[in-house]
Amino acid sequence: MPIYMRFNFIIDPDQWLFFEDVLKVIPLEEVNTESFLRKKKKIMFEDDNFIYFVNITDFMLKDAISPLSFEKEKIKTILLNLRTIDLRNKLREDLYNDAIKAQQVETY
Repeated sequence: MPIYMRFNFIIDPDQWLFFEDVLKVIPLEEVNTESFLRKKKKIMFEDDNFIYFVNITDFMLKDAISPLSFEKEKIKTILLNLRTIDLRNKLREDLYNDAIKAQQVETY
């Protein structure tokens, strides 16, 4: 009889996850997130098919400042949007100045 195994693990201690995403992978019963995280750092439990080992190295609650790794994409998007706005404004100004030079604009 073959033995089948499946391993899911995260080794990178710098990688942050939402606790809700972890709960999608491990079948914990209803959990009070804050008290659970404050009390338990290492968890081992099993169900009919799997044994789960969870080691929580650090956590931040909802109102805390997000880790930089979570915010990097948001920062990139904001910077790109600002650059896009600047580029559009410069293009609009250049088109207007070119039209004035070509005497295609009338002022009333």
